[in-house]
Amino acid sequence: MKKKSDFYISLFISLISFVFILGILSTDAVARSYRVGRLPEKARPLACSVCHVDPRGGGARNSFGKDYERLAIPSGDRLTEALLKADSDGDGISNGTELNAGTLPGYPGSKP
Repeated sequence: MKKKSDFYISLFISLISFVFILGILSTDAVARSYRVGRLPEKARPLACSVCHVDPRGGGARNSFGKDYERLAIPSGDRLTEALLKADSDGDGISNGTELNAGTLPGYPGSKP
């Protein structure tokens, strides 16, 4: 009987682990689409490339993505005045101006 109970314990732990990992992965995907929806309308087609180096999202963040993490997430995960006034890529144009023009505030070569 001990072998049978060990099997069920292992199965239970495996299922719990699977559900936990699945929950983490699905939360990340929802978070990304939620954030894209908060961008100004002209910036929405740029999607994940607004914050991430890889335009498909995930992984390394560009300079705007790093500033978003530092300024927006602690403030309720929203575009704050401080973030919009900042110039994350150092090109002399504010993040807010770039987002409203549909350009990338994390890349100095992308300007309105």
